[in-house]
Amino acid sequence: MNDLKAIDIKNCEVGPVTSMKDASVKFVIYSPELRPSEAGALMQFHGKACQVALIPHDVEEFECIEVTTEREVKSTSQRLYNVLYMIHKTNPEYQNVPFEVWRLQKMEALIEKLKKQIKEA
Repeated sequence: MNDLKAIDIKNCEVGPVTSMKDASVKFVIYSPELRPSEAGALMQFHGKACQVALIPHDVEEFECIEVTTEREVKSTSQRLYNVLYMIHKTNPEYQNVPFEVWRLQKMEALIEKLKKQIKEA
């Protein structure tokens, strides 16, 4: 069972909104000062798929625009694959090597680099 609880933070401010290449957007939310326990609860959401509702404070009643998508949330491995694909596709120096061969080389190099960070017990 998931112990993650919903968080309702009042008086937040929307910061920069950036349009991404895949038609998604990235936006920043500035919270008011939080207690350590509240900040800790919020930190548990890092990397989690969740629902966000932005409700203006300066109006009595508001109309809500519901945004739904049929797109699934990509796993971290799917995201890494897509990033590698775009690097290969957009760099002419990699075009002489088939993507799958190049991708496997990059993955092996990354694995070896990460393995060096493992501390022996």
